[in-house]
Amino acid sequence: MSKRLCLSLIAAASAALLAAGPASATGFANGDIFASIGGGQVQVYSPTGTPLMLLNTGVGGYTTGSTTDKAGNFYVTNFSAGSVTEFDKNGALVGTFASGYTNPESILFNKAQTAFVGDAGQNHIHQVGGADITVQIQDRGTDWIDLASNQTTFYYTSEGTTVFRYDLVGGQLSPFATGLPGSTAYELRILPDGNVLVADTNFDVQLNTSGQVIDTYNFSDSGMFSLNLTPDGKDFWTGSFSTGNLYEVDLATGSVIQTIHTGSGSLYGVSVYGEQTQGGGGHSGVPEPGTWALLLMGAGLVGGAMRSRRALATA
Repeated sequence: MSKRLCLSLIAAASAALLAAGPASATGFANGDIFASIGGGQVQVYSPTGTPLMLLNTGVGGYTTGSTTDKAGNFYVTNFSAGSVTEFDKNGALVGTFASGYTNPESILFNKAQTAFVGDAGQNHIHQVGGADITVQIQDRGTDWIDLASNQTTFYYTSEGTTVFRYDLVGGQLSPFATGLPGSTAYELRILPDGNVLVADTNFDVQLNTSGQVIDTYNFSDSGMFSLNLTPDGKDFWTGSFSTGNLYEVDLATGSVIQTIHTGSGSLYGVSVYGEQTQGGGGHSGVPEPGTWALLLMGAGLVGGAMRSRRALATA
């Protein structure tokens, strides 16, 4: 087999690996930022802050929390309309994914691809297609939820100064943290080491596994409402409803890497395509089993071709 053919097979395998992320040049790519800007809209930016496309749910009102499933489809909560809207991985509107809620604020998927919705208007974590989970609240519903890696423990805020926990097996657990320093705790994200990031109105804070504040991230404004990790987990994006600004922040140092000025007075949610989540239900950019099989087959063909060439050379 010729060297040219071997290189072609390697190129094909590499192309398959790249295709494990969003395949379309017009679709979402790892690191893209989704900013819920209100009016039923979500502005999509590239990792460098370039506007890429504008998603419109068609239902108006506030858009808030968002996420993706394993396939890369995008979901956003419609706080005002009491529903969740789905878009495919290329940004095309699919339609209503779930409805009948009061003020859905956040959404996530577990590894089994069951969706859960946090509702600022109810003391429930809604399981899409299943029974609601009744939990303890503080000031306003379940608001923002996140799922631990064990797939059973939810962390959530209730627009107060507490991070609550509820376990699907053990029921209501003791709070993870109380007496947070900001005026209102909003979106949160569990980190790989068990620490927790919280958008805490006046600033963002990082809590250790005991619920103690170990880092405070200050900005030139307040109204810190939303946050999510980048795919590599080294940085996070956080948004202010006061200014409509999005900040990319170095998780370790707290340095602001870049700022996106959305121009929105209704910036109430941010997510990142391929973001790190401990619940593990979103798009990660890791090849699916079928893609791995293709890659291995390609590698086998290349290896076999090279062995055949060596055999011919020594015959």
